Amino acid sequence: MLAGRLAVLKLRWGGRSITIANTYFPAASTQAAEQAKRELISQLRTQAALSAAATAGEVVIWAGDFNFVENPALDSSAGPGGRPGDAPLAALLRAADQPQMVDMYRHRHPTARRYSHLYRAPVKGGSRLDRIYVSAAAAAAVCHADIALVSSSDHRPAFIDLLPAPSPGPGKGRARRRMRLFFHQHPDLRQQLEGWLEAEAGTAPTEDDQRQALLAWWPLFKMRLSVKVAQLNRVAQMRRLEHGQRTRTAQAAQAAAEAAHQSNPTEATRMALVDAASEVQAATRADAAHPAHKARVAWLHSGERPSRVLTRVLAHDRPSGSNAGPPALRTAHGALVGDPIQKAQRLADFFAGISAQPPTTVAARTAVLQTVRDHGAQLTTEDDTTAGGLTVTCEEVQKALKQTQPGKAPGWDGIPADLYKAYRAQLGPLLATLYTAIGHTGQMPHRFTEGVISVIYKKGDVTEPGNYRPITLLGSDYRILAKALATRLGPALARVIDPEQTAFLPKRLIGNGALFLRLLPHLLRQQGRQGLIAFLDFEKAYDTVDRTFLSEAMEAAGAGPNLRGWVHTLLADTRARAQVQGAHSQPVSMMAGVRQGCPLSPLLYLFVAHALLCWLRHKGVGLRLDPTDLQRVAAVQYADDTKALLEGEQEVVAFLAAMHTFQHASGQRLNLSKVQLLRIGAGGTPAGAGTAGGQPPPPAGEQERICGLAVVTTATALNLPISNTSEQPQLDWATKAVDAQRRMQVLAHLPLSAFGRAAGVSGYALSMLTWHAEHAGMPGDTIDQLERLAARAADRRLGPNDTERRLTGIPSSMLAGPPVVGGFGMLPLRAHLRGREALWAARLVQAEAAAPTEQHHPLHRVVALSLQRHHPSLRPWTMLTARPDVRPMGCQLPGDLQRIYEALGHLPPVRAQGQLPQQQPQQQPQQQPQQQPQQQQQQQAQIQTDTQQAIDTAVIDLWGRLKAFTALGVPRKGWDQAITDSDED
Repeated sequence: MLAGRLAVLKLRWGGRSITIANTYFPAASTQAAEQAKRELISQLRTQAALSAAATAGEVVIWAGDFNFVENPALDSSAGPGGRPGDAPLAALLRAADQPQMVDMYRHRHPTARRYSHLYRAPVKGGSRLDRIYVSAAAAAAVCHADIALVSSSDHRPAFIDLLPAPSPGPGKGRARRRMRLFFHQHPDLRQQLEGWLEAEAGTAPTEDDQRQALLAWWPLFKMRLSVKVAQLNRVAQMRRLEHGQRTRTAQAAQAAAEAAHQSNPTEATRMALVDAASEVQAATRADAAHPAHKARVAWLHSGERPSRVLTRVLAHDRPSGSNAGPPALRTAHGALVGDPIQKAQRLADFFAGISAQPPTTVAARTAVLQTVRDHGAQLTTEDDTTAGGLTVTCEEVQKALKQTQPGKAPGWDGIPADLYKAYRAQLGPLLATLYTAIGHTGQMPHRFTEGVISVIYKKGDVTEPGNYRPITLLGSDYRILAKALATRLGPALARVIDPEQTAFLPKRLIGNGALFLRLLPHLLRQQGRQGLIAFLDFEKAYDTVDRTFLSEAMEAAGAGPNLRGWVHTLLADTRARAQVQGAHSQPVSMMAGVRQGCPLSPLLYLFVAHALLCWLRHKGVGLRLDPTDLQRVAAVQYADDTKALLEGEQEVVAFLAAMHTFQHASGQRLNLSKVQLLRIGAGGTPAGAGTAGGQPPPPAGEQERICGLAVVTTATALNLPISNTSEQPQLDWATKAVDAQRRMQVLAHLPLSAFGRAAGVSGYALSMLTWHAEHAGMPGDTIDQLERLAARAADRRLGPNDTERRLTGIPSSMLAGPPVVGGFGMLPLRAHLRGREALWAARLVQAEAAAPTEQHHPLHRVVALSLQRHHPSLRPWTMLTARPDVRPMGCQLPGDLQRIYEALGHLPPVRAQGQLPQQQPQQQPQQQPQQQPQQQQQQQAQIQTDTQQAIDTAVIDLWGRLKAFTALGVPRKGWDQAITDSDED
């Protein structure tokens, strides 16, 4: 009965050992057939080869026609009550624990209905009889599972796509060069390179009439520089193998003593030989002592702080392909490629396709940009001249080098920015002259803008190129120029870009947008009004910007020809090669977008986002924060992350039409499947109640939509939950705390000092929670638990899961603060959060005291209106007197606002630095003549001026206290004691 119904095949493919069992279960329901089915299941479960393979980590696959289903509700047209005879077999299949097998189609499609067997009699129907099971340990290697829709048989084949094993190292191709600076530890070698650079600079064509020659000279100079550094590195590496002078002398003495003892073996020569050998040992230890000490110091000062090494140790949960590159990639035709060169070319072609020239229209571009000219602020002539100057000074280069972070990956030439920084005295003037030549000629050295595309896995199917984020590694010389231009442009752009945009500009805070979105629903409910937030998602925003639109948007914002010329030069020939496991693709051209990895790109994208905001305002999109307001808030933005505000659902159609026009103007395309709408305010439509337009509610289990856009009850903005509930939404702190505790468990058992453990716990466990805690609030018991576990890991080397008990060595109050002030590098979580929250309150106070002409983020307006709902006379500055136990008087403040102002009460009281002016008591008329009305007005004005100055002084005093408490990292106990002492005073 079992003959021909089970075949086992062992093979190796893609670096994996695979055991495949192909089976065909009888279709009959006779007693013999049922017995055969049970025997087949028993053989699948107990067959020694399969069990051994499963325990050895091999991939075990069961595939075939099983002629029964495990879940009739999903796998059979008969429904939940159908196929009753299948239940015993399904139970038997799942009875044993080892090896555990996973139905891959159901694993990948938990609720999908697709049948592999379709029949016409006795009634038309179908069942999923043909299935593929994979051992649980190998299920993650399956990137796709499905049932073919086309077949010449009544059975449709099931199939899976199995990934090859990750490559342990670089594949075919030459690994990207990265210059090492081993020689830099040797003063004489440093001096040698300095002299060489000075000699090279002396031969450079640096005159104004030699700019074209300088552009041609620069690539050759970089080649010679790479060769010279390689030579110096070889010398430095040879020195590591050489002994010091003392050791060489001792070895010579030992050789002489050995020869003397051989020729005359007396007691004296023997003693001399022993002494010589001892001296060699001592000299050898002395030679090793200095490098060992330097290595220890370097580890303490850099290795024990958050670093790449610690990050790799703690990142154990990264998916396959996140470090070594994609294990395999799917081509446009659906085939999988695993060769590194083919994978690199697939990535290059994919990203080049994304950055192809987008279809735009002149009419749409003209309409959008006219709103920027009519309603947007303009760069002043002075700002434009400064930002677009064609001459780059040595001071600008030095500043850009100073701002460049160490350890940045170099571009295709392998020259790191660390080399330019270390030898800025010799290279700074040369770079300034080169950049000036680029500015005046509008041309660049050969391959100056070429980049190397490296990818970072995001989420989803690891074989899909779209699930990787491209980072373009540009040359260090290119990035230094872009950094200098960005340093020029940033301050000027801050005076043009509206405060609703919180990204990349001086004094802009990402938290403004987060708090605004969390406080706005509460304000509208208190006002009895409704609104709608549209959470927008642009497809590859940075990579799809039409460059003609970017240039004209810059012009509309007041950018002159020189500034636009710089941008045109840097974007004129954007070519890149993708790299996977050391293999490089052929170069491809990027015809659209700004380059991710370029320091100037974030600021350039702000011109596009600014145009969008002006366009939405012009089209009437927006929400009034108060019914009496004349202007609407159209949106809040963080770079391309835009949250549009609508008065109601009736505006969705016009809003989508405006976005359609913007797409045809700029190339920025909405991913409509990811755009979400959130109702906010009073009288929000409950689930199942239908829409405001009178449409019936969607069927149960289906997503409600307005004009095709999904309507949600909770959305995520800047990684924070946003909803319209009466209580502000909270994060899943239990899950987040578990992740932090996992990292503490690892750090507690690493060979680190108390300083290293404290810094690691702060950087990898506590700091990963501070963003959410600052803007959404963390429960007090969670803070207490994390502080206790952090001190336990840093001081006693005990992780959260350890049951061992050890005595306290360092009091928790002494762990907090950086080592330079006597601490161990531990972040005092509660004190830090209180300081950050009080800092928000101080910002709100300062914004109210600012000049009326100064623009502020809409958050400040929302806060002011919320406080007025709390009490009509309440203003942000009056909250300076708040205490921790403040209670609501009028409308309840939203939780985030209550928490922010309560934090002020935990600070020492604000004391004015001077005396408030007091008006002199009024004299009797008969003793003093009455003052003239003009004199009285002058006196009253002076009193008001002095009072305002005293208030400003008090605010400055508060600001100073906040900065002191935050910078010093005062421990919680110390802070509370300081507050108590101040209250007693």
